[in-house]
Amino acid sequence: MTQKTSKRKSDWEQSGAPEINEYEEKRELLHEITQDTRFDLIQTILMHPDQLPSLNEVEYMHPDRSKATLREHLEKLCSLGIVDKLKLPKERQTRDSPKVFYGISDQGRDILSEFGLLDVENTLQYLYENMEKSDKIKRYEDAPRPSRD
Repeated sequence: MTQKTSKRKSDWEQSGAPEINEYEEKRELLHEITQDTRFDLIQTILMHPDQLPSLNEVEYMHPDRSKATLREHLEKLCSLGIVDKLKLPKERQTRDSPKVFYGISDQGRDILSEFGLLDVENTLQYLYENMEKSDKIKRYEDAPRPSRD
């Protein structure tokens, strides 16, 4: 690219073309949420019966990934506003039950819907409902969950 072309592009980008900036932001967001691990995590949340799995439940669904990796990608989804990290109130906590849960945020639902990524929600829930699960995971499924309010 020549210097002149480069300058014209730079001037054009700075001219405030809002449709291009909005398109680029959406493209980058789609790229971030469809990264393999993050997209798998979104599907895991959507397939959970309460759509609010604990880290232990997420880890169970992804035995090939470390807990640290899963936590890192969940935190990235939280920072993007796609996922909410919810804590169970102390008065509802028990010694052996999870205390932190992950759910799709309202903003995340809007974004996923806009990109057509919620279309498989019912299928994912059906698959989860019909898969074999360990007794430990069944106990986690029955654990109290925080309110989404």
